Amino acid sequence: MHDMKQMFFAGLAYVSVLPGFSALQKLRSVLARPRHTHHLVIATAVFVIATGNIAFFRHLLEAYPFSGNTGFVLSVAVLQICVLIIFLSLFSFPRLIKPVLILTVLSSSAIGYFQDHFGVIIDRVMIHSIFGTNFREATELMNGNLIVSVLLLGVLPSLLLYFSKIQPVTFHRALLRNTLTIGACLAVMVGTTLPFSANYASFLRQHKMVRYYTNPVAPLYALGQMAAIDIVPVAEGAEFDGTVAPIVTDARKVRGVGDPPRLIVFVLGETVRSSNLSLNGYVRETTPGLEQRDIINYANVTSCGTATAVSVPCIFSLMGHEDFSLGAAGRQENLLDVLQRVGVSVLWRENNSDSKGVALRVPFEDFRSSSKNPVCNPECRDEGMLDNLQSWIDAHQGKDMLIVLHQMGNHGPAYYKRYPAAYEVYKPTCKSDELSTCTNAEIVNAYDNAVRYTDHFLVQVIDLLESNADRYQAAMVYTSDHGESLGEHGIYLHGLPFAFAPPAQTEVPVIFWFGRGFDVDTVPVQPQHPYSHDDLFRTLLDLFRVKTDVRMASGSLISTHG
Repeated sequence: MHDMKQMFFAGLAYVSVLPGFSALQKLRSVLARPRHTHHLVIATAVFVIATGNIAFFRHLLEAYPFSGNTGFVLSVAVLQICVLIIFLSLFSFPRLIKPVLILTVLSSSAIGYFQDHFGVIIDRVMIHSIFGTNFREATELMNGNLIVSVLLLGVLPSLLLYFSKIQPVTFHRALLRNTLTIGACLAVMVGTTLPFSANYASFLRQHKMVRYYTNPVAPLYALGQMAAIDIVPVAEGAEFDGTVAPIVTDARKVRGVGDPPRLIVFVLGETVRSSNLSLNGYVRETTPGLEQRDIINYANVTSCGTATAVSVPCIFSLMGHEDFSLGAAGRQENLLDVLQRVGVSVLWRENNSDSKGVALRVPFEDFRSSSKNPVCNPECRDEGMLDNLQSWIDAHQGKDMLIVLHQMGNHGPAYYKRYPAAYEVYKPTCKSDELSTCTNAEIVNAYDNAVRYTDHFLVQVIDLLESNADRYQAAMVYTSDHGESLGEHGIYLHGLPFAFAPPAQTEVPVIFWFGRGFDVDTVPVQPQHPYSHDDLFRTLLDLFRVKTDVRMASGSLISTHG
């Protein structure tokens, strides 16, 4: 380590003698001067708030224009700096502070980029999504602007922190200084907020979403929430040995003598919003295939969450949106377990990231690579999940079957990769993962092309089921896990806190197709009635004629003759 520092300063010394590089010589002398830890803490806090909170202050200034609210806006900035100083001061000891400051600067530079360019919020759900992101998804979020931003606002300041010398001090003296620093910050916070108490009262009541953009305070709070809600309870629970608590234990299948078995394909879509389906009145013909089929289209359905990490397990959970917890969901059975227990043969085929813990106890097949998926060009297409599916159906002849096909669908931001070239109907399209470099029309064009490809895929599923309708009562159920923002109000992608998410992220399609002879009572079906993902649990039980006295989070979208 000492040799590395020697080489670093030697390099700076060599460069500093060159004409025009006197600033580097000054920088070398500054870095070589020992600093107290609280000096580094204050400098880091000011830097992070100034460079990593552009989205926060943009939203703040929309609500409180600077011209008439100068004092309040400056007060908020000082408050943010003080809060971050207090947090960092808890770690302000010579051997500990550098790693903490470097981690803060690096993470804040990345968070700030995504907040500024996509309008995303890093809450508990988003952190779950980040931890669940695979390499392929992560690379799509990487681009030149992100790399430059992190290099300039993250890596370069981190190097300066790393090579800065720290004044040696005893633990007790460091503790005293940290206590004084925290005390001073608390006094400043009181002094700067009291004169604007009325502004803060209205801000906290009316602009809650803006607070989610505070960087890195809000993400740190969300990380603590995730630990308290989803990690600690699991670690302390009796189910930590991996066993799951059974649910709907009175489930029983009611099947008449001579009734043919039921074959149901549940297509679990990705990032498709209702408003971009021509089935729902969209001006573009994005669902031409489905419109030629006898389907039941539910146009008013709310998703269980705004991110795959929540919506997918929630759809199959007994808890429903209001009571759903990822920690609790992982400790109990889900819908697939119940159906499998009553004799339904279940298969999950995956072309997205993974099942988010839903398919841990049922047969699972991965179609995310060309080793399994025959339709990769180079992206592995959803229609590849239909390969050899008839053979699986034939191998389970005479049994009720549920096949879940988890699509790649419209996964962003690289919408242009989600469909083959033959489906590029709307042009020009956004050919970049950096959506802010494209026009809104280009983004929507690429997104709508991907919807048309999903339409084609769903028609293929229906064709497969129709070919089995002489032996089975066949049906298809389709829904998307959540919607997507395409730049409206400067917001892209998805994952905003559900309470603040726009309809584009929470309004999803639900589509049914029933084969000839499927015994379904269409009288209760009201496609325009408001429904939610919560209704799918009871719906799937009804489709397989499974009866239970257990109360559900919601009702059913259909009812069938038993």
